[in-house]
Amino acid sequence: LLTTHFEGLWIDPEYRGNAAVVRSLIRELYEVPRSRSEHWAFATAGEDNVRMDSVCRRLGGRQMPPVKFYVMPLGD
Repeated sequence: LLTTHFEGLWIDPEYRGNAAVVRSLIRELYEVPRSRSEHWAFATAGEDNVRMDSVCRRLGGRQMPPVKFYVMPLGD
């Protein structure tokens, strides 16, 4: 499964709240999946990450039903 996963972005405190910086980051963020002809990407926002949850919703993200992710051992 090849998919793009958006992580929360760290922004230098000097540039936080600068709309031009945020818009530029979002444009760059979308460039990778678009260059691979992907039509969606994953993003996560934990229960305590209200800011990322807000960003995901403002960008049109839809919350998936609760899912469980597993890592499967493949042996030596």
